[in-house]
Amino acid sequence: MKKFIWLILIFVGTIANLQAQPLRIKNTVINPGEKITYDLYYTLSFIWIPAGTATMNFSLKETLKSKTPVYHASLAGSTVKSFDNFYRVRDTFEVYMDTIAMLPFYYKEVNHEDDYHMKKEYVIKSSGDDRVDFYGTYTKKDRTWKDTVSVKNVTVDLVSVLYRLRNVDLSNIQVNDTLNFTLFTGDQSYDLYLTYKGTEVVKLRNGDRYRCKKFCPLTLDTPLFVKGNDAMSIWVSDDENNLIVAAMAKLKVGSAKVMMKDAAYTRYPITSLIDKKKK
Repeated sequence: MKKFIWLILIFVGTIANLQAQPLRIKNTVINPGEKITYDLYYTLSFIWIPAGTATMNFSLKETLKSKTPVYHASLAGSTVKSFDNFYRVRDTFEVYMDTIAMLPFYYKEVNHEDDYHMKKEYVIKSSGDDRVDFYGTYTKKDRTWKDTVSVKNVTVDLVSVLYRLRNVDLSNIQVNDTLNFTLFTGDQSYDLYLTYKGTEVVKLRNGDRYRCKKFCPLTLDTPLFVKGNDAMSIWVSDDENNLIVAAMAKLKVGSAKVMMKDAAYTRYPITSLIDKKKK
């Protein structure tokens, strides 16, 4: 299940670096109260196997001491009951960001994956014009330890990058533009290469059709993913919301797919929706 969530995270991290991303980003896209749900599938030939669900929430809260307004964003993913017998997952990721520049200052990740249980917490502070420090506390079973990682100042956690992406202006991207960068996750880094493929209509599993911008990262050869220019794809809604509508990755056997099920309380009308299947 976590691999399915990583499809979203890796894809979004890729697009977030399409251009020199400014350190400070003003939120003009995401509406506090927005909720997006996804269905996750494993496919083999024409067989679709429901594997899990994921939910993204975005809200406005206050700090306990100063009552300063802050953004709270979360991503929760779990396997469906039929998949639990194979591999049971209950993962949550959350972050707090300031409302001025969408800069994260606290991040937490809790993983429950079969017999693997891990909690990671980071207090994030700037250490200068070009660096930011992640002060991490890790808990695994009965053991707790701490570590500090210093990275480039444009590096953010895996959840806030999802929302910072949607405020990046993609209007000047050209077909076949390719960029390379490194995505840092706290545990390791990934060298990724991305090509913009243009716009196309995407039909989801539920029958809804969206007009989307398509991106294809060049993946590394791993035991899970297939290497190649078209091994991964992500489709972003071609409207003001920049919603992640769908994602797909070819695996060594079959493929993994992420498809948006519902988007509620978006700031702008979802004008990229062409057809919505009647219930």
